[in-house]
Amino acid sequence: MGISVLLTALLTAFGAGDWNSAVVLFLVLLLAYFCGGYVAGRMARFNGIRQGVAVWVWAIVAALVVAGLSAIADVDFEAWARLNRSPMVPFDGSMGALGWLVLASAVVVPLVGAVLGGQAGMHHHRRIDRDSEATYRQR
Repeated sequence: MGISVLLTALLTAFGAGDWNSAVVLFLVLLLAYFCGGYVAGRMARFNGIRQGVAVWVWAIVAALVVAGLSAIADVDFEAWARLNRSPMVPFDGSMGALGWLVLASAVVVPLVGAVLGGQAGMHHHRRIDRDSEATYRQR
C-alpha cells in the first residue's frame, strides 16, 4: 500500500495524473503488489505463491474495511470528485462494459503482481539454500 501511494504521488508530481490513462494505474498496481509479494515471499521463505495471494487478500480486506468505515462516516464522495478531477465509480449502476473491464483488471493485475513478487522473494532463499548446500558438500 505504501509503495502504491508513493508511486501515485510521484507520477502525479510529474503530470501523469493528466494522462487519464488506466495503463499508469495498472503499472503502479503491478509494481506495488510485486514489491509486497516479494517482501512476503522473502520473509516466509517457502511457498511464494501462497504468500503473494495472502498479500493480495489482506489488501482487499483493508480496502473493504476502509470503504465500510467511509460509508459509516458518511464521507462525501462528490468532494473527492471535485478534488483533482479524480475518476469516481458511479453508484447508480450506470457503469458500462469498459468500466467493468477496468475494474476487473484492477483486481487481477495486483494479484498477478503479488504472486510474481512472492515467487521472486522465495527464489532468494532457494539460491541461498543451493549455495549453502554446495559449500557444505565441498567440506
